[in-house]
Amino acid sequence: FRAALPRLRDAGALVAVLAFLAGRSFVLPDDVQAVVPAVLTHRLRLDLDRELRGATVDAVVADVVAATPVPPTVG
Repeated sequence: FRAALPRLRDAGALVAVLAFLAGRSFVLPDDVQAVVPAVLTHRLRLDLDRELRGATVDAVVADVVAATPVPPTVG
């Protein structure tokens, strides 16, 4: 877990930069979803069965992002 903390801080900073570049002082779920593949894909490995069935880490991360509900916006 401790090894992941710097990555989480880096990801948070990247998300904040995306929001800033979009002219916002706040982060949207879309900002987080845009960063997730860059942060997670190099950290995951598929088991042999999934690899043999043709799955890719990119596809698995995309499926997870798509299946994760986005909280409703307030306002």
